[in-house]
Amino acid sequence: MEITHKTGQSALDMTRLVLEIVKITDYTLFFVVLRQRLRQLHQSSELNIKAFAMAIEEHLPTRSTTQKAYIRTVLDLFKKLKTFYAEARRPIKTQQTKFNKRKWALFYQPENLNLDRVKLLTRFLAIYPELQPYRDLTLSMGSIYRLPLTLLKDQLIDQLPIREEYSDDLKTAIATIKNIRPKSYVFGNFVKKSETTEKVPSQY
Repeated sequence: MEITHKTGQSALDMTRLVLEIVKITDYTLFFVVLRQRLRQLHQSSELNIKAFAMAIEEHLPTRSTTQKAYIRTVLDLFKKLKTFYAEARRPIKTQQTKFNKRKWALFYQPENLNLDRVKLLTRFLAIYPELQPYRDLTLSMGSIYRLPLTLLKDQLIDQLPIREEYSDDLKTAIATIKNIRPKSYVFGNFVKKSETTEKVPSQY
């Protein structure tokens, strides 16, 4: 099954259909409407919807429209609807597993790239082009931290974007980097001077 908006819409439509039917409290009318809706579902081009209709039909009473048959059928409708959800989620879970295994490709820095990693990153961004800004941010951050303080320009940090679609944590992290930049320079210069200063032997 292809993972699209259509998959979620189908699940929503099936939920509405089931809720519409189970609201009917007249047993005879309930089964009349249910059979009508099942015939309509058979006209669907989606195999999972046809499978849902067939699964319900297998347990429909042939003649009885008693309260017992009504309750049993209502419970079966919800049970089959739950199965429908599970089938709809299965390809999403499969894609999620693949995504979690490959998402680290976004953080590869140029010096750590080889041919296999380039291919992996290219395929990953082809599937998820909306993640390209995060890849760009990763490269920008990497270049900043690779540069010595003497070559680090304010502009490089100022140009780090804070996009609306970023999470609050990421926005805060970038803002913090920009805010502590002057202190970083002072600390870096202090460390640099300390490294060139002759150490005084400890008396203790």
